[in-house]
Amino acid sequence: MLRIRSEGYSLESLGTMLGCTADTISNASNEKTMLSFESIALLGFYFPDHFALIAGVWNCHCSAPLTVADWLERIEADTAAIRREVV
Repeated sequence: MLRIRSEGYSLESLGTMLGCTADTISNASNEKTMLSFESIALLGFYFPDHFALIAGVWNCHCSAPLTVADWLERIEADTAAIRREVV
């Protein structure tokens, strides 16, 4: 992802291309979360020269298993994001 960003693509532009938010791209770049299959497929479509690197995104793992507190934090963040979109 960083190699693609070094070509001049911002978090916002990549998010627009993939139909997700800049935060989603940032979290995937920082290995906090994984992109959806559809987003990874779109990356392969838009950046075929980087596909081997893009496919490696599937192999990224969080550094430690998520705790209940981590899951609750994620749920709360997702809920807040949904509320911002709906309101």
